[in-house]
Amino acid sequence: MDFGVRFVRQQPQYDKFGQASNFLPDQWKAGEAPLLYLPGCVGAAPCSGTNRRARDPRNGQLLGPNSVVAIGTLVPGTGNATNGLFLSGKGIAKTTYEWPLLRPAPRFGMAWDVTGKQKVVLRGGGGLFYDRPAGNSIFGQIQNPPTIRNLTLRYAGLQSLSGGLTTEAPPSLSVYQYKSGLPATWQWNTGVQFMLPGSTVLDMAYTGERAYNLVENVDINAVDFGAAFLPGNQDPTQTNPLPGGAVLPTDQMRAYRGFSGISQAIPRGWLTAHTLELSLTRRFTRGLSFGLNDTILLSQKGSTPARLQHNPDGSFFERPDQKDQDRLLGDFVPNRHYFKGNFVWEIPGTKRNSSAAAQLLKLITNDWRFSGVWTATTGGAYTLGYSYQGGGGNQNVTGSPNYGGRVRILGDPGSGCSANIHQQFNVASFTGPSVGSVGLESGSDYLRGCFFQALDFSIAREVRVGESRRLQFRLDIFNAPNEARITGRNTTMALVSPLNQTVNNLPFDANGALIPSRSQPKNAGVGVATGYQNPRTLQAQLRFVF
Repeated sequence: MDFGVRFVRQQPQYDKFGQASNFLPDQWKAGEAPLLYLPGCVGAAPCSGTNRRARDPRNGQLLGPNSVVAIGTLVPGTGNATNGLFLSGKGIAKTTYEWPLLRPAPRFGMAWDVTGKQKVVLRGGGGLFYDRPAGNSIFGQIQNPPTIRNLTLRYAGLQSLSGGLTTEAPPSLSVYQYKSGLPATWQWNTGVQFMLPGSTVLDMAYTGERAYNLVENVDINAVDFGAAFLPGNQDPTQTNPLPGGAVLPTDQMRAYRGFSGISQAIPRGWLTAHTLELSLTRRFTRGLSFGLNDTILLSQKGSTPARLQHNPDGSFFERPDQKDQDRLLGDFVPNRHYFKGNFVWEIPGTKRNSSAAAQLLKLITNDWRFSGVWTATTGGAYTLGYSYQGGGGNQNVTGSPNYGGRVRILGDPGSGCSANIHQQFNVASFTGPSVGSVGLESGSDYLRGCFFQALDFSIAREVRVGESRRLQFRLDIFNAPNEARITGRNTTMALVSPLNQTVNNLPFDANGALIPSRSQPKNAGVGVATGYQNPRTLQAQLRFVF
């Protein structure tokens, strides 16, 4: 038995030149937000072409012809371009964010020889382990304002930079939650080993883990659900029959005005998993060894992408249906079983005999070795997606370009694995999301792929030529049974539009006849198999060692 504690001390990574900046949401002020150019018309609305222009929200004045590219960009001289932003060491820590510098990590382990003869051994242990967030999560901070600005000069040459139209889009930010926690995982395990006859060991173990403070990148300036449907967000200069089809530019609908997307690294993620491992192993003796392992994922639950809602002052919170999404999408088992097997067999040599026939038999049969590896998994979970051929996107379904809907299941979709390569699931049981969706129509494990297995085989022989020279021959056979199990399928329905749920990429016509152009892996129709197990492959090797 052993136990103890490790103390973890680490500081955040940071830019030593002080060029990085961080965004503090509670320091952003709506009254200091820059203005954005609005759409306007020369004459009556709606309009298009040169009649559609950018409009200054301060006085309603229209910019000149071809100024439509300025719609949704910053109005120069308005607001505070660094509203809520702080440079490294100026009002904030030089690391731009903080986390605890010292954390205890207790550990415990035990092993007990129950019989005292190493026939039955119990093992177990547990502990708390900390991780260091990837440096990629902070590298983007040096590209934030005020270190970098991106301006575009249009309709002018290098000889006349003072002319033309200069536009500056609201900047995207890459930031880190100022007060953060270290990613951590509690891990524990227990198991028992039995020594069986024939140099064989049976091992059964349970493992569990609970991870928290996992860093996730969250767009805290994402457009809220339904924002594209609000009357105040409609563009009067355009017409579009789709709901949310004629809205203001995306940056006009964001809560933190003056910025585009704000990707904030937040330690909000979590994961809980429980597994069972079974192993039967025979050590190499008398020319034979083998092993078989089965890892069983009993359960797995984890966090899902954040669903945010903003208050009028820009502050945000997770929507009440966040828990519904976690239950629907975060509680599932991707694969139940992961199998691995192996064996090595050396053909027993012939006994010594002085006869010529015995010597010839020995020359032919001795020193051969056969081995193999078997890999298999039960069917993995997958889901059906959708796209629109006639125009439309997330904002026409959920009212936000940042959140999508999920397909609706109307009947029995099938298992997800079928002998019919042109119909892996029942497409008729699905339809696209309805307008006004909040992305909770279906879960994440209603379809499962086929059982997969692969057997790789090897034949080898070594012939001694004298005392110090050997001739080695080896033949490897990958996918020896030459199985062609389905490994992929087209899982995207091509719908006409959010208002027309007709599927346009079915592999069959109205009479049920197969459409040739949609029956092959390339340009496959929805539900058609697109990937198969690699065919049998042979690899031979001859080596002379001296």
